[in-house]
Amino acid sequence: MHSSGGHNLEGVYYGNETGLSMVLDPLLKKAGGDLSMQPGTWIQGLEYYAERNSLTPSTNEHGNFFATSLTLKNLHGEALTDFVRYWHNHALAFTRGGWFVQLDVHGGANSAISAVSNTATAYAHRDKTFLIQFYHFSGNDEPYPSNGIDILRNWVDVTITTMNDGDYGMYINYSDSQLDRGTAEKLYWAGNLDRLKLIKKAFDPFELFYYPQSIEPAK
Repeated sequence: MHSSGGHNLEGVYYGNETGLSMVLDPLLKKAGGDLSMQPGTWIQGLEYYAERNSLTPSTNEHGNFFATSLTLKNLHGEALTDFVRYWHNHALAFTRGGWFVQLDVHGGANSAISAVSNTATAYAHRDKTFLIQFYHFSGNDEPYPSNGIDILRNWVDVTITTMNDGDYGMYINYSDSQLDRGTAEKLYWAGNLDRLKLIKKAFDPFELFYYPQSIEPAK
């Protein structure tokens, strides 16, 4: 987790404190970090990651924010350098509202997500290692700053500059309101798009369930 206030690695470990320490000790020694842990139940973990929100939220909640995302096969070399340079040279200096960047280890050898084929469901990024959410917010009683969008979209752009098509995508549940329909289709659904267009043609040919980034029916 990187934010305007600092950075940390955060996660859930199902086991005891001794087991967690054994897993993280090599990383902590290399990074010079400290370990803080809080034992709890599964429900308490859900409550923590709900960020103080109720697990049965009101439908009348509002936020003043912009979000976007990346799914990445990897983040190393020039792409990692560009990601970190932008973070330190631009993002940390941006003080209008608040922001965070959440990097999830999404895939890998032990991932339940990656164990399923990319074509098994609509979700097309099971081959990606990382899922990143970029999020900027401001107070609900003030106008949203237009450069709040720019600070995150530019961060995405510099990260993927040296990547090939297919090495990255985006995540529909962190919808980017600035994407046009064609770009959204490609980045969200990737190799599954043609199949999903056929399904859309079969079950919603007149686009009753249209929204600006919805899948267009096959011609």
